Amino acid sequence: MGYPMGDEKIDEVIEEIVKEGRRKIIGEDILGEFQECPSCHHLIPINAKYCPYCFEILDEDVDMKFIIKELIDKLNYLARIATSRDIYVPALIDNIKTAKGYIKKGDLLTGHRLLQDSYIDLMYRITNSIIEEARRYRVLLKANPEARENFKKLENLAEEWDIEGAIKILLELEADYEDFSRALQNFLEELERAERAIGIAEDFGINTSIAVETIDMAKDEADNRNYKKARELLQNAFLPLKSDIERCMNETLDSIKNSVENIVYRDEITAKKIIKLLNELKFYWKEGNLITVLEKLEELKGEL
Repeated sequence: MGYPMGDEKIDEVIEEIVKEGRRKIIGEDILGEFQECPSCHHLIPINAKYCPYCFEILDEDVDMKFIIKELIDKLNYLARIATSRDIYVPALIDNIKTAKGYIKKGDLLTGHRLLQDSYIDLMYRITNSIIEEARRYRVLLKANPEARENFKKLENLAEEWDIEGAIKILLELEADYEDFSRALQNFLEELERAERAIGIAEDFGINTSIAVETIDMAKDEADNRNYKKARELLQNAFLPLKSDIERCMNETLDSIKNSVENIVYRDEITAKKIIKLLNELKFYWKEGNLITVLEKLEELKGEL
């Protein structure tokens, strides 16, 4: 496996610092053994005084006031995330008030338990909502290996209750999905024009079998979510017909040339429109945009 570079390297270093910081806080020996937290079932160091995931108390000597303060801070943080994600937990505020009431009376254990229950419930709601939202973007997974990898990362991060990391991956998936949607829409629009251009070419007496085969290949690529290749095929589908299209263009130009007098005397608007179409035809022919050339030829034919 190659050594990570650039942003990836920076992220790796930051992650190592965060992990090491967590080890120091909970007293983890790097080579120590692990146990399963009885509350949230995450693996934690066997000598940990409390679970860093759900704040389950594992040692009587732990600083309860510190744990409770951490819990309240985390709950406030999760509550803001829940609000931003339209996750409504009606009992949350009442539960926190009740917990603070017990704490004020000196019953730290009951207060802690109420806060912890609220924290775990809210954490599961948020992580589940992130995973459910990510599943909307599964259409990306078929043709995008990076999206598949990101989806796995997101599930792992959600399982580890790394909300910030999971949301970051979710935003990447969302951006990829928007790109995918735009590519799909662009392909469908171009496919519609290409199929219509086939009809125009056939009306001009052009054999379109080669172009039709290429368009079918483009559809196959689109079925595999390879829209870039699909669009390239659509754009190139009419190249084998170029000489036939040029012949039809010359025939149309000859018809216009032979009808100049009628066009000019018919009305000024028609003459100006034909001149405009001819200028557009010249531009698109030079550009090699044969689909648009066929569309312009059809418009010119309608004016004659």
